[in-house]
Amino acid sequence: MQSIDELFACINEASLPLVKQRKAIYSLGDFITSLPQDRGTAEKTGHYLRTAKQFGFDRTAIHGAPVLMRMRYKRVAPDVNVEFFDNR
Repeated sequence: MQSIDELFACINEASLPLVKQRKAIYSLGDFITSLPQDRGTAEKTGHYLRTAKQFGFDRTAIHGAPVLMRMRYKRVAPDVNVEFFDNR
């Protein structure tokens, strides 16, 4: 991936069949090797999550997110059900 926009394009393409079925969408993310996000990336992520909620995105669980990333998720998408955990 070169950018967050390319990542979102891939997710959109992969999730289209689920959106068409109009069923709840759940996700699991592994952020063990993720890098810190700048404010712009965090804002795009928040917008994406809020928009995805309108299309059936219901809940996500994220493994290994740094504390700063957890705080940003809560700030940019407070109405999205995101749970964080550190053990597998």
